Amino acid sequence: MAAAEYYSGACMEFVPKHLLAPTMLQRAQTEQIGKTTDGIEIAQGRIMWLPSVEDLPERAVRRAHGKGAVEDGIYNHPVVVVSRPLDDEQVVHFHLITSLHGKKLDQLYPKTNEFHTSRRSWYLPISPSPDHPDAHSKKAKKRFPTLSLTDGATLRWDSYVNIRHIYKIDWTLLTPYANLNTPNVSHFRLEWESTVRMIAKGKILTLYEPGVQVPVPEIQKARTEPAYTSTDPALHVYLDLMVWIFGRQVVRTIDVQARNQQDLRM
Repeated sequence: MAAAEYYSGACMEFVPKHLLAPTMLQRAQTEQIGKTTDGIEIAQGRIMWLPSVEDLPERAVRRAHGKGAVEDGIYNHPVVVVSRPLDDEQVVHFHLITSLHGKKLDQLYPKTNEFHTSRRSWYLPISPSPDHPDAHSKKAKKRFPTLSLTDGATLRWDSYVNIRHIYKIDWTLLTPYANLNTPNVSHFRLEWESTVRMIAKGKILTLYEPGVQVPVPEIQKARTEPAYTSTDPALHVYLDLMVWIFGRQVVRTIDVQARNQQDLRM
């Protein structure tokens, strides 16, 4: 069983404790698998747990967008749902959540050259992780937002969403994420604003579009009316994307990528 920066507590019962590094054992004890869930709770922004490759059917994880092999290192990690498409509702598309092996983003990619700058653009921090190292101005913070969880929840470790890669899996193969340090939180989910910003940033970076989603009544009710009132052009890009994702009757036919491209410069 390969060690990963996030480890599933459910898998650890089969590993003798004396064989585990102290840090790995601590993570296993504090970041356990949550309770079972049903489909009505699975929607954009939900954080789930991707089990080890040994606990999944062969080729359970595939790329939802782009080309390339599925990396071995994605397993035993939290993931965030970016799409549960209406035309394939048993499947979810997701981004990987990573702790970067305990490093900060600017420690992993500290240089100002094109390669390191590009790699840093792949990641968005989740609060209370440090802000993105390139978010050094008000405008840059819109390009590299720090994402937040609902209800003041936190993940076990400082973590980042890798928006560069989009994978897909049968959602029933995922397990709910849970953090024993926050026992009162049963559902881990990005705030709606953070979810929209994450998807919008991913669209600019990868051209990936989620499509129309499986209806989730409780979530849609909370999101019917946009929370934004600002005239900031950047926020209108997110609003346009929000309307488009949920397939509402009145859809503004705006190309999100082209509109305000000069302002966003993502």
